[in-house]
Amino acid sequence: MKNLTTKTFVHGRSRRIQNLALAGITAAVLSACGGGSGGCCTVPPNGNSQLIFVAPSILPSLANKTGINYMGVYNPSDVAISGIKYSVGQQVGSGNSITMDQASALACANIAAKSSCYLKFSVPESTIAGGTVVSAIDSNGAEAATPLAIGVQQVPYSESANANGVGLYFYPKAQYSESGVPFILVTAVVQSPNVGTINTIELVDESGNVIPNQMVTSNNAGPGSSPLQMGDVVEIELPIPQGVNLTQNIKVQTSYQTLATSAVSSLAERLNLKSEALKATTNSSTSTATYTLTTQGNNINLQLTPNQVYLTQKDSIQYGYLYNIGDLTASQITVTSSSPNVKITVADEILNGQRVIKVTYELINTSVAPTTNAVLVTGTNPSGQTETSTGGTSQNVNPDVVPTPTPSPTPTPTPTPTPGPGPSPGPALTVTTSATVTAGAECRDVTVTAPSPVLLDTTVTVTINPTSANAYGFGSGPSGAPFSGTATCTIFATNPSCTIGDGNGLCAATGTGGTEFTIIASATGYQNGSTPVTIASPPAPTSCGGGNCRIFATSSATDGDLVSAAVSAGGTNITTGFEAANYLCQNDTNNPVSGSTYWKAMLEGNSATNNGTVYYRPDQTTQIGIGNGNNLASLDNFVAPSVSWVWTGGQGAGYNCSDWTSGSGSVSGTTGWGDTPQYWISNWPVCTQQAYLYCVEQFHN
Repeated sequence: MKNLTTKTFVHGRSRRIQNLALAGITAAVLSACGGGSGGCCTVPPNGNSQLIFVAPSILPSLANKTGINYMGVYNPSDVAISGIKYSVGQQVGSGNSITMDQASALACANIAAKSSCYLKFSVPESTIAGGTVVSAIDSNGAEAATPLAIGVQQVPYSESANANGVGLYFYPKAQYSESGVPFILVTAVVQSPNVGTINTIELVDESGNVIPNQMVTSNNAGPGSSPLQMGDVVEIELPIPQGVNLTQNIKVQTSYQTLATSAVSSLAERLNLKSEALKATTNSSTSTATYTLTTQGNNINLQLTPNQVYLTQKDSIQYGYLYNIGDLTASQITVTSSSPNVKITVADEILNGQRVIKVTYELINTSVAPTTNAVLVTGTNPSGQTETSTGGTSQNVNPDVVPTPTPSPTPTPTPTPTPGPGPSPGPALTVTTSATVTAGAECRDVTVTAPSPVLLDTTVTVTINPTSANAYGFGSGPSGAPFSGTATCTIFATNPSCTIGDGNGLCAATGTGGTEFTIIASATGYQNGSTPVTIASPPAPTSCGGGNCRIFATSSATDGDLVSAAVSAGGTNITTGFEAANYLCQNDTNNPVSGSTYWKAMLEGNSATNNGTVYYRPDQTTQIGIGNGNNLASLDNFVAPSVSWVWTGGQGAGYNCSDWTSGSGSVSGTTGWGDTPQYWISNWPVCTQQAYLYCVEQFHN
């Protein structure tokens, strides 16, 4: 077994056993200890008969590799605890994918007094956020430890070099008490292919000094170990500063260390007590990033697990836990995002010490450009003081991209003759949307798909040809709003499709029916994709806005020259009597919907009514009659009480004031009476007569 350090504690502080004469004392401990599958070490007593779980801050989820991590189980009592059984439950999100290694659970079934074990957990590659709660019962079926959660966090790969390619994950605030567990678990993940040949990861202070008494519990790193690869996880037990409100700055140091085993005994090798002079170190590197660990006393300590959640179009809703590491009860809990596009819901506002509650993360607009934002956690302790912690969410940021090692320089090749035309540059993109869009304000999503796999995040530019933003384009406004002829979206390795949608899709603003155009998608490394689209005429409405159709009489009378009357009222480009009459209706003060344009004058030949439609007075309650396509086929009530002399042209040619263009006394027009049954034909005055108009509501949306 490598990297196994047996500890004893004197006055709350640990020291390494440096005397081989103690081998007989420690042999019994060694027989019960293992590395990553259940390694034991001595911890100080705290007078508590229960076990204590100590969890890492994350169970890392990795691309192309199973994620592994370890949870500590400590027996601080003066007696051994046996017959312990462990289980997982209360899963959220991807928690059902978490597996507890049964060999480690069996090794930790019996824990000696003041000793510890490590349970091993794993999660499949590319698992999204989630978590599970780990429980333990003793041989009597009683709860043997306060249940504790472990959260799955996707860990992104990078291309950083040397020690900067190793990321650290731990709870940044530790609970300190004289009888408590004097260390935390730090998870180191090899996140880059460019760390060099290394087999050792150590935690050092800001001056580069190795922090004393740390121990690798995952049993996969240290002198003599195999080289670490991208995606490997090294779990380190790190002593915390012994006191309240103390700080430890931490950096990562990586190296490759070998052992000269011929000079030491097998027992010394097992105890990891070889002289430092017998270790050869190469490829040493220290990270530029500094992490900070602080201690606190009896208080609340709210931490998110996972601490970073990657929300995408594919997985727009994910889950985690809020963990109160402290012993006091937290109240008035809030968890908020700095981005309005991320909704976070916490299951409760109160959280007891050493307990967890569910947290839900939701990406609202799933087509948002990639970005990362902060999450703030606040809670109030029993003294009324507010405590805070932070986390983060990423929106459409792909954590599963797998980089390749930085290549070594290669000699410049000898020039060769220019080849003839070759194949097209890459596979073609596919563009899909509705084959037709309706003129008006109707939007349709545009989806671009790239052939899998997509190795890197790729920005796709989508354009409309010919560009005519006045008629159609990408936007979100109603008819008449400005639209852009160009839009972008991003395809990811985990989701080779991207969509311009959710109110930001392809819209036809004012295009006329039959207009054709093409949508073109382009991206580096791909052939362009395209699809044709035709603007269709909007379907004809079949009701008066969903209500009863109305008829009203104008408030102003005019002679038979309706064209001149309309021009005087502000009308432009009016050349016919029907155009003039319709304009006067639409702009009359009696119009029930001021400024609305869906009104026609009920004049002979103007087709103002619809066959079979029931019409009402402006109150939409009093029924007037049923239309026949020209006027009314039947009359149930007077059209317009108290209104007489209404132009109708009811006898056709010769009785319409020269098609409503003359106010002369030499021509005549037919009028009706709005307050009698003779609403359509009652008199034939000359066109100098002042008369009103009937105005009929047309079908509209």
